[in-house]
Amino acid sequence: MADFSFGKMIEHPGTPLQMLGALLIKVSNLTLPSADMIRDVLSDPEKYLTGISHLTALLNALALFALGIVGYGVSRSILPALLLQSGPFLSTVTIRHAETVAPESLLVFATLVLCCLMVSALRSGSLDNHRLLYAIGFGLVAAFGTATKLTFLPITLAPIFLLWTWRSLGIYAVSFSLFFALFLLPVLPEWGVMFDWVSGLIFSSGFHGTGEAQTIDLSSYPGKVYKLASRPLFFLSILLSLFFLLKAWQGKKQGRPAPKLEIQALAGIVTAQIAQILVIAKHATSFYMIPAFILIGSGFFLLYRLAETFYFTTPKSALRFRKTVTALFGILVIAQTVGLWEMTSNHQAMGKRALALDNALFSNCLKIPFTSASDPDYALHFGSYWNHYSYADQLAELKGRENYWMNVSLEHFNTAEDGPRDWHGLRNLSEILDENHMPCIFMRGVNGDIMRKKLAILLPGEKFNEGCSTLNETVFTQGVDCQGQLTNER
Repeated sequence: MADFSFGKMIEHPGTPLQMLGALLIKVSNLTLPSADMIRDVLSDPEKYLTGISHLTALLNALALFALGIVGYGVSRSILPALLLQSGPFLSTVTIRHAETVAPESLLVFATLVLCCLMVSALRSGSLDNHRLLYAIGFGLVAAFGTATKLTFLPITLAPIFLLWTWRSLGIYAVSFSLFFALFLLPVLPEWGVMFDWVSGLIFSSGFHGTGEAQTIDLSSYPGKVYKLASRPLFFLSILLSLFFLLKAWQGKKQGRPAPKLEIQALAGIVTAQIAQILVIAKHATSFYMIPAFILIGSGFFLLYRLAETFYFTTPKSALRFRKTVTALFGILVIAQTVGLWEMTSNHQAMGKRALALDNALFSNCLKIPFTSASDPDYALHFGSYWNHYSYADQLAELKGRENYWMNVSLEHFNTAEDGPRDWHGLRNLSEILDENHMPCIFMRGVNGDIMRKKLAILLPGEKFNEGCSTLNETVFTQGVDCQGQLTNER
């Protein structure tokens, strides 16, 4: 996109993140010709990935700060504002993925902005006086989130009860559709491919459009729903939300109506959370649930306000309630801090294990990294593959034409998709070995069990040593030891 070309990666579809990255790359290379810009990015991609990561982190920080300001403006109290801001920190899944250059980092931003709008609508007269603007604003944020990743779509249900007039809902739907199409313009030629991809996701029971032609595998679906819903804080927030909605309904029948806007907002949030559980359970993966996890903070904010209305109406009881919530919040902060420290320690340990086996030691070997290998060339290969080999010639010039990788997965096992590739596409492994008269072979990556079976098919009778394997990666070698010394086994 920075080269003013249409994007090729459409599966998320992920265009807002691609546009953000393209903007950063272009601004960083305003004076460079296009060819030099491309060469610089491909030569040092981590420089730009770091910049994009910092930019998304800045956007998330600004959105979180704005959410706290809005929450304090509505509640006039620090405690509920902090509860509101706690959303991104209530699950280590969110924290782990918020820093990556992936759609999830912008989903954090989209969800926080959505929460900002919903809480802002709680101010007296704000929604009634600006309902049209809110409908358009919600449509913009919903389209941004859905264009970032389609798993955001259930979250677009969150504002429907606040808008709750046919006119407002119609404007919301129209604005969502227009903005969504606008965000997809950078991949316009790929729309047909994208719709085919989405159809496969909907009408096939396996991951990524594979499996039997059925929308839902009923034999495993209930268990997946339970798996996604059973996270303690997530389950607690949904349970409390449903309880307070029932309480509000009973109070209305008895002539004791609850605050209307808070109830509408809470109903929208819990509806969106339940909808995301039901949708994601088809392909149950925890990080697909990040927007729903972030909404826990907004749910707690609304529950706090409703609890004061229903139960803690005297100054003495209100004080006890605030002290209790403060203590519980403090315990939660400590628990999440410990969890964050453990996660950081695990990531650092993984990094050390990956670096302990230095790829440079095997520079004289035929190197074929496979799925999720700790190898920069693998990352470039994987990105090039998903972008239809758009810059294959430049990569071959920079990294060498005899540079290979393999995409090893269960869904493509025993198919051509699992074969080795160079910068331009699929190759035959036997031909690669014949062309490259190197004294050794070095392969590393995850899915080692699958790779072992694949090698038995591609190279029957060949023996590989796995003694260099790490805790996270399987390593296959032939003709070389773990220090890069030749062993004359080939």
